[in-house]
Amino acid sequence: SRIVNAPMTEEVGHRSARALLREASRPTAFVVSSVLLALGVYRAAREAGLVVGRDVSVIAHDDALPFLKAETFDPPLATILSPIRQAGYRLGEMLIERISGVKTDALQEVWPVDIVFRASVAPPREQDTGRARSRPAADARVRPAPERRPPR
Repeated sequence: SRIVNAPMTEEVGHRSARALLREASRPTAFVVSSVLLALGVYRAAREAGLVVGRDVSVIAHDDALPFLKAETFDPPLATILSPIRQAGYRLGEMLIERISGVKTDALQEVWPVDIVFRASVAPPREQDTGRARSRPAADARVRPAPERRPPR
């Protein structure tokens, strides 16, 4: 695996993906931390003559930007959804408990996520045959794309 730690912008996604796609052993998939990074990865893939969802898979963490929706990507972007708002509330509760002197056991919590598979992901291709391998089972819950609801 190759991990690039950088700001979450389209340009960084483009620059990072372009560099990785130029390597002899190019990645078959990108897992990025935002839809903005994914936008840059899509652009780099197109410039490299690759088709997202066929030649390379892309999945982004969360789809929280109101002006850039995963389902409007071409092809629609798969996402990993996490309860960001609830996590923020919980973090606030934990902080208040710590400031108040309440002894807390857990400073780290693991929350379940949902994966919304869309057309940007496909089974990885075998290097020598070009045939697709079967999709591995995911540990996360899999569900269809959620309905959009206005924020409260």
